[in-house]
Amino acid sequence: MVIYSTSGFFIVFFIQHLVANHANVHLKLPTKIRLGQQLKFDCETSSVISATKSRQWRGGANNKLLCYDGTTVDPTKYKEKMINQTNYELIVEKASENDLECPYACRVGFDIDQKILEVNENNFVQLPDKTITKVDYQMQNGQYWLTLVLFKVFPKPLCKLKNQGRVLPETNATKSVVLYNVTYRLESSESIIPCGEKLEIECKVGNERYLVPARNSIICSPKTSKDSATSLETIVGVCVACISFVGLAVLLTLYKRKKNGEYKKAVNKDEGMNRTM
Repeated sequence: MVIYSTSGFFIVFFIQHLVANHANVHLKLPTKIRLGQQLKFDCETSSVISATKSRQWRGGANNKLLCYDGTTVDPTKYKEKMINQTNYELIVEKASENDLECPYACRVGFDIDQKILEVNENNFVQLPDKTITKVDYQMQNGQYWLTLVLFKVFPKPLCKLKNQGRVLPETNATKSVVLYNVTYRLESSESIIPCGEKLEIECKVGNERYLVPARNSIICSPKTSKDSATSLETIVGVCVACISFVGLAVLLTLYKRKKNGEYKKAVNKDEGMNRTM
């Protein structure tokens, strides 16, 4: 003989009822998420939605009631749209960070399906705001620092110097709901970017690339006095060498002319003596 307790029977019945309810309603989450744009949640039922069954949407930061039979708690934020007799959707206007990483549920009568709107590199990319991106490149006491700070970005970027391929090490990162503020810092005893050369930083954010607006603030310094003195000595040395060479050439020319004159005199003298004889 098998004995079933009343409480056990109701527990089994409740679990079976939940499974059956979930099977009758299917919630589809947005596949692409962009802040400031619409989010669309799709709810599909296995049969025609009866007029006697109510439709509900719940979710958001506080998992609250968003819409009941087409009437929303905030018409500027939420809208319900009937697609056909078995399908309807919830439209969330101007998606914000607070709309993400939250549970959402659609319900028809007693049938319900609930899921978490999770963000990842495949469905969500947020590039940093160029207006608040910070880049600082400076030199103090012979040490060079390059600091980059990106605000409100997802996922955490991989950044490098575009013209060198050097990766900027991440030194700090903070997170709000889903967005990051990330700091990168590169230190060197030698110039990271030669003076006068363009400073270009490229970051890979998910599958997208972001070129950081930056400029090389290191001013090319003039040559030192030692370098100037060395250059002056070199110039003077070259000039002296040139003058010496020219002087020697002139002396050699004069010497040759003198020799030629003496030779001609000797020849003329010999010719005169021969004529006398």
